[in-house]
Amino acid sequence: MRKKKDSSIQVACRLVKEGKADGVVSAGNSGATVACGMFTIGRIKGVLRPAGTPFQFGIMADVLARDVLGYENPRIGLLTIGEEEGKGNTLVKTTYDMLKNSSLNFMGNIEGRDIFTGDVDIAVCDGFVGNVALKLAEGLAHSFGSLLKGELKRDIVSKLGAM
Repeated sequence: MRKKKDSSIQVACRLVKEGKADGVVSAGNSGATVACGMFTIGRIKGVLRPAGTPFQFGIMADVLARDVLGYENPRIGLLTIGEEEGKGNTLVKTTYDMLKNSSLNFMGNIEGRDIFTGDVDIAVCDGFVGNVALKLAEGLAHSFGSLLKGELKRDIVSKLGAM
């Protein structure tokens, strides 16, 4: 941050701080983006540090869903190994209690199969689990697309049907 004061991420964060932009999206260095955002733009009230705990992911996602995506009362689920209260490791159990006792619209625990059902608007989890879920979804979408493309190009009848 000290060496590259006019880098694209620094400029983008300054524009948000000055009210000339609504947000920052970066495909660049995640650490630099988070650091610049935290020190230039600041943190959301109640968030101690960027994505420090799954509960704070929930707070940030709720703000995004309400203020950017226009959800009136986003439904939040906690991604873990079972739907029953008490499932998961210590971090998940603590996060469950925090979400349950918050003003957020917490629906309870969800499993991986529930991410895309529409029963919740936000799936909260730690960064490791979130990255695994994201990479799985990306891989599944790619595989499904490849299979579909192969079937649609299989023969003349399939090609005509696709058109």
